[in-house]
Amino acid sequence: MPIEISWLTPVVRRWIYGIWLAVSPLLVLYGIMAEEAAPLWTTLVGSILVPGVAVLHTDTKTPTGMPRKEYAERYEYEAE
Repeated sequence: MPIEISWLTPVVRRWIYGIWLAVSPLLVLYGIMAEEAAPLWTTLVGSILVPGVAVLHTDTKTPTGMPRKEYAERYEYEAE
């Protein structure tokens, strides 16, 4: 069964993205981060949060990876 990260909701992820997108230009402005590195760090932040969430919320016990309850409702499959 996938590990649930209860605090990493879509609202929290959106907040993290928003904060990063506001902070990264300031880091460039004050010379803490190179201008060329900002897009790379932004990509890294996104690539860690998005696939990580997908992997953690994929149920390996159903053929589609869909949560068992949703899979059972959609395909009339008996969840164990």
